[in-house]
Amino acid sequence: MRFNLVATFILGISMLHLDNAWSRDTTKCGNEKSACEEFARRDTGEPKVGDIYKDVIDISDRIHILLPDGFWEVNNLSQYMGESEWHAPWYNITLLNLRKDSPVRMVYFDYFKAGSSWRGWDTVCDHPKDFPGVNIINKNSSGLYDWCSYAFHWDNPKKTLESLRNHPYWKNEIKNLPKDFIEGLPRNIVSFESVSKKFNGLYFRTVMLVDTNELDINARSFMFRQLNAEPTAAWGNEGIFLNWFKNYTNLSGTLYLDGKAVDMAKARLPLQTRTAMSRERDERSRERDERLRVEQERYGETMAISERAETALREAAIREAKLQDAIRKETTLRETLARDAALREAALQETILKETRLKEAALRDSSGKQPGTVSETQAAANRSQEAFDTNPRKKALLIGNDRYQHVTALKNAKADAIAMGKVLQTIGYRTWVKTDLNLSDMKNALRQFKSEVDGGDEVLIFYAGHGVQIGTANYLLPIDISADSEDQVKDDGIQLQRLLDDMNEKKVRLTLALIDACRDNPFPKTGRAIGGRGLAPTTAATGQMIIFSAGSGQQALDRLGADDKDPNSLFTRTLIKEIRSPGVRVDNVIREVRKKVVEAAKSVGHEQVPAIYDQVVGDFYFTK
Repeated sequence: MRFNLVATFILGISMLHLDNAWSRDTTKCGNEKSACEEFARRDTGEPKVGDIYKDVIDISDRIHILLPDGFWEVNNLSQYMGESEWHAPWYNITLLNLRKDSPVRMVYFDYFKAGSSWRGWDTVCDHPKDFPGVNIINKNSSGLYDWCSYAFHWDNPKKTLESLRNHPYWKNEIKNLPKDFIEGLPRNIVSFESVSKKFNGLYFRTVMLVDTNELDINARSFMFRQLNAEPTAAWGNEGIFLNWFKNYTNLSGTLYLDGKAVDMAKARLPLQTRTAMSRERDERSRERDERLRVEQERYGETMAISERAETALREAAIREAKLQDAIRKETTLRETLARDAALREAALQETILKETRLKEAALRDSSGKQPGTVSETQAAANRSQEAFDTNPRKKALLIGNDRYQHVTALKNAKADAIAMGKVLQTIGYRTWVKTDLNLSDMKNALRQFKSEVDGGDEVLIFYAGHGVQIGTANYLLPIDISADSEDQVKDDGIQLQRLLDDMNEKKVRLTLALIDACRDNPFPKTGRAIGGRGLAPTTAATGQMIIFSAGSGQQALDRLGADDKDPNSLFTRTLIKEIRSPGVRVDNVIREVRKKVVEAAKSVGHEQVPAIYDQVVGDFYFTK
């Protein structure tokens, strides 16, 4: 068969001849992967003889040539013209692998730099019937091949290379091979070749010399393996390697065709070489010997360890029995003390209740007899009540904002905070009541309250005023808030989560946040909307209970109609009544408040369901 691939004209050799460019002990990087990495070229541009590459050669933004695993030194560069109708020179790169344990010893590539006609170019792929090992992998619509591969067995590589030195196109690729490289090639090398072409366009040829001895597979069997047939499990390493070669040449062709990056891991050889397998076997043997030595050393101590373990178990059982007995005794004592304390607390509360009723009766009598001194008497009674009843571990901050300067003013918020403060004082809370606070005053009030709180306290925070949700966060608004933008509200509002985080930071036992701020959005309805109606659902941390006066998207009522003269909102007036109930747990009080608020709102055709977010652990009471 006659091949028209013979190069008829050589334009020139763009290379620098370098004697003995390839060496197993090259001084460039000493054949060590970590050292070779330092010399690997990674920039884009024309390669030069002596350059070292890893993974890929980036010739230009369009041309990228994929390389097998290893460190590759450029041995030869050439370009030549074939028949005149090609209109473009062929380029050739020959590379040698510096990795000693790699099965791929040499690789070279033939390609065009630009699409051009290659009519008349003839290869073994055009005559598959004459070559049983040829694989026609892809065909175009005309029935001709687009991509094929084939393999040749080199029983004696040295002799084969000598015979190819005068070959029309092999002579350019191998003319600078070092003598020691040729001498070092073992017998049974396989030449794997792949050709990818596109009519009047790309032609790309890949040739690899593979040491099948290093892969421990049969070289001769590759002559007739068909890559367009799926290898079976019975092929073993041969099938794995053939699949790798098919995948690699496909990736290499694709990379050159469109210039897109590919996953280099897909081009890695999926087999262990004999050298690597030997190292692994030696390592496993050493590990097995070491385990055996350790087990033998331990065997001599087994009986002694067993006896000591049995003795330790018996002693531990005795100690455990004594500990359980002590725990039972301590538990009994604690239960007795708890019952006694409960009885004393009940007696104290009963005494306090009686004392309170007596003081109220005395106050009424005094008020009836001396009308001019009611305020002074009431103040004295309040001071006496606070001195007698206040629990230093129960603390409450109450804020009511009515007099807003730039948004809609309110009528009930200030009265709500004052009323809540009074009722909390009567049931033993230390209270801080703040009203009509601007941003600076609001921050100062929160800072002061935080300084008063100690770990283990039971804390109540009450807020009545405007509130708004922005995103998933809720903001309480000082009276000097402006309505320019959501970002300004975030800067000038008080984020509810900040209050909760401050209490969590102080490690209080209970944080009860009562927020009566679910009114209409206070900001103007024209222009860009700021926030949404009501407050956004939230999440309570452990030890916290958060109550909103209305659910998400609902409006909290200030009054039940035009005839409703109560100075407090529906939520706050209901809470004030229920909070006085002695001996009722906090969670039950809050749920009773929700029930009555829902019923009252329904009576005037309104839907208001207070939202409860409860993560409280333990039993807590407003008053016992």
